Amino acid sequence: MRGAIAALAALLAANTAHAAGSVSGFDYSPALAKAGFVWDARSLERWIADPESLVPGQRMGFRVDDASERADIVAFLLTLKP
Repeated sequence: MRGAIAALAALLAANTAHAAGSVSGFDYSPALAKAGFVWDARSLERWIADPESLVPGQRMGFRVDDASERADIVAFLLTLKP
């Protein structure tokens, strides 16, 4: 799980304040590539809580059920610079 979170952190840090599915060179699902929203605190929280409900057809493969853990992850991601 730690490896998955590290990969997520790197990907989302590069995307924060950018359109979802927009970093070149990454193999996004067609659903995420067409998602049409910008990553911010609210979308990050929704994504890690239940990626399938935010972007049906995405390929994330895991979620974080604990609201406190999600808040910590989002706060951390928002401190990262691309």
